Amino acid sequence: MLSQDLGCWIDAAFQARGWEDALDHTAKELGVRCLGLIWEDESLPKTSLSAGAPAWFADACREILRDRHAGSSGERLFDNGWKISWRRPNGGTPYYAALFALSDGAFESATFEAIAAVVRAAVIARARVTDIASASALKAAALDQSPWGAAIIDADLRVLELNESGAAIVRRADGFAVVQGRITCSRREVQAVLTLAVAATLRVPPVGIGAIVRVSRPNGAQPYVVRPLGPRGNAAAAGRCLLMIVDPDEEAHSAQEIWRAMFDLTDCELVIADGLVAGRRINDIALQRGVSVETVRSQTKRLFERLNVSSQTQAAVLLSRAAPFRPERQAAVIPGPVRRRATVAS
Repeated sequence: MLSQDLGCWIDAAFQARGWEDALDHTAKELGVRCLGLIWEDESLPKTSLSAGAPAWFADACREILRDRHAGSSGERLFDNGWKISWRRPNGGTPYYAALFALSDGAFESATFEAIAAVVRAAVIARARVTDIASASALKAAALDQSPWGAAIIDADLRVLELNESGAAIVRRADGFAVVQGRITCSRREVQAVLTLAVAATLRVPPVGIGAIVRVSRPNGAQPYVVRPLGPRGNAAAAGRCLLMIVDPDEEAHSAQEIWRAMFDLTDCELVIADGLVAGRRINDIALQRGVSVETVRSQTKRLFERLNVSSQTQAAVLLSRAAPFRPERQAAVIPGPVRRRATVAS
């Protein structure tokens, strides 16, 4: 029976739904009326019950757990003939993975003790998986804000994940494409060089940072520049690396909220900053705003003072560096093994 309970609790640990199915199965195997689980989730105690639990059972479990004299295990009898038995492994926080059984007679205590340990392990496993998933989602969100293309690939160049900039690049299919789930370069010699660079990055002991690869594009367009980045330390054995892709077509974009906070710019100065980053001339900015060229020049001079620069070129470079986030674009999804963003023709 214990092996079956171990299996159902392991399954429950890696699923998003609640613990009820595992509690139902274990209650039936133990021959008790119902089971209750109180566990800590995001620092708050939560309760899950198997089917058939009476209304008072959850409150009784929480009351027992709050009792400082309850210890790590024990039993409490009730006037109606029911008994609550509980196990809370030592070493955990007071509200961490306590298992309760409601019964009207004796049952196998040693088995209950072993199952309680399995339950605690399952709760810990789910907490760790949730933490990893949350951290991964945050890292993915950060990569999506980057103007650089980023693709997580394996040693065979199979794409496991793309950020938004990377998805935009492969959609163009003008040097890169995703064909049958793999990064494919339009020229064979470039494909061979990229494959060797990825292999070198994943070599054990790891190189860590691979060679820069120039990916040519048709019609004289500026090439993509790619660098593989390997995982740290012994993680290289996992056979995964990150391709960072410089996109020459990534347009400079506005970051007015950042500029306002960083340089304390006025509304007029923000409009000028936008124009400078976009490469517009003073005359063009004045025409766009419907004011005189002299007015724009005067405001530009004040902008330079705030930025501590002396030319339009210096201002544009500084403002661009202070705008690390890419503009919002419509999200899409890559099919097949690529789990994020836009559709790509293969």
